[in-house]
This record gives sequence, structure tokens and C-alpha cells, in this order.
Amino acid sequence: MKEKLRVLLLASFFGLGVGLPDCNNQQGLQQKLEAMEASHKEIARKIQAIETHLRTIDGDITEMKGLLPQITNVLTAQKTSVSKLEADVKVLQDSLKKKRRL
Repeated sequence: MKEKLRVLLLASFFGLGVGLPDCNNQQGLQQKLEAMEASHKEIARKIQAIETHLRTIDGDITEMKGLLPQITNVLTAQKTSVSKLEADVKVLQDSLKKKRRL
């Protein structure tokens, strides 16, 4: 019985020694964790900047959508004016041609 207990205790201590990371490995893991945390913070900062930029773009698009009807109205009015001007020029050209014939 004492022999089994002794083997069990030795196996337990051996298992703890193998199972627990040594200090160097633990420091390496800690450095990796800190690097990952710094990387995460940097990525979060970049995401925040992108979100801010997207909100600005969204506001600009909303403003453009509001201006489109006004632009359409102005262009329609200009098209009408140009069409009328073309018709008036044609009438003047026709009247000049008639006067030249006389």
C-alpha cells in the first residue's frame, strides 16, 4: 500500500512538472498575449475610424439625394430654355433666308 501511494505521489509530482509551463514559456505566452492585445486595440481604433468615415459618407449621400430633385428641376428648365432658343434661332434663320430671296 505504501509503495502504491509512493508511486502515485511521484506520478503526481511528475505530472505537475510536465503539465505546468516553465517560466520562459510563460513569459513568451505573456508577450504574445500582450502583442495580441495591442494588435486588437489597433484594429479596434482603425475600425472606429472607418465607421466614422462611413457615417460621414452616408451623410454626404443623404445630402446629395436631397439635392438631386433641385438639380433635376434646374436641368429641365435649362433644357426647355435651350429648346426654345433653338426654335427661335431656326425661325430667325428661316426669316433671313426669305429676306435674301427677295
